[in-house]
Amino acid sequence: MKLKYTKYQIALEIMGFLLLVGIIIFVYTRWNQIPQQVPTHYNAIGEIDSWGNKDIIIFLPEISILLYAFMTIASYYPQSVNVSILSLISNVKITDKNKEAVNQNKRNLSLFTKVEILTFIFFLIYYITTSQSLPIIFLSFFITIILVTSIFFITRIILL
Repeated sequence: MKLKYTKYQIALEIMGFLLLVGIIIFVYTRWNQIPQQVPTHYNAIGEIDSWGNKDIIIFLPEISILLYAFMTIASYYPQSVNVSILSLISNVKITDKNKEAVNQNKRNLSLFTKVEILTFIFFLIYYITTSQSLPIIFLSFFITIILVTSIFFITRIILL
């Protein structure tokens, strides 16, 4: 079964792609302005607790590209993403009647998560390249957003 993209999903794909391109362009255009020593680690409250060479920044766009590619493939084939965990927490059965809706929700979850993670990486790169501490709510906000998104779409699948 070939699952068609909705306009909403196409918009999320475009957002993800623009974020990826933005990450690459941001690092490339700011490279000469980045100090030689940059934060390489932050503690749980956003304070810098380790410094290193700016070359480490190159890994973040590379990780973003790999993440983007993996999550794009996963969203293109949502039927290949296993939902057996749903069977453990509820009585979700994939049937011919609900298969398309379940796969659309899995795709939406994948697309939303991709955009959220790429946004997180973009902000992280900004704070690293400017050698700033992260806002104290940065990590908890990111984790909350990912959890709320996951719970929302899993709940939608369960209620099908």
